Amino acid sequence: MSCCPRCRSRNRQAFASASPEERARILKSFRHLDRASIVPQAAPLLIDSVEWLISTRELCQVVFELRDSPYFAINPELVDRSKWSLAGYKGGSEPGVLNYTHLLRKDAKGPVYAVSATINNPKAEVDTQEFTSLVSPGGTACYRLFRNPGTMAGTLRCPKTETHKYD
Repeated sequence: MSCCPRCRSRNRQAFASASPEERARILKSFRHLDRASIVPQAAPLLIDSVEWLISTRELCQVVFELRDSPYFAINPELVDRSKWSLAGYKGGSEPGVLNYTHLLRKDAKGPVYAVSATINNPKAEVDTQEFTSLVSPGGTACYRLFRNPGTMAGTLRCPKTETHKYD
């Protein structure tokens, strides 16, 4: 793989359209690179064709399946501990992408709720502060439910946000 900007662009597009086997071969060709020379991306890079292809619905299902994991315990920064028996969190980000996925249960015998919100912008960095203010506990959008668990019923839909109830 070459290092000139035009070649890097061609290589990126080739990787994006490659099969899993071809991608593995391409990645093996980078073994000789000095890891210290690798610079993190400051702008979104192929987020709509290489990564972040899982839906918020699928993320809700994944965290639900992890509900009994010891790594999904009360997150004291997330919710009021007195109102929830389970409050798990998994998030992810890179330039142009931000995701927050939460798992909540009011009491040990109650239903489990999975809530996921994702924002993508393939052309520019997302406004982390604005998105977080909308979807974090106490935020102004769908996540008001964190403060008042009695308001959750069925499926709540907001733009690129999903809440699912699992009985």
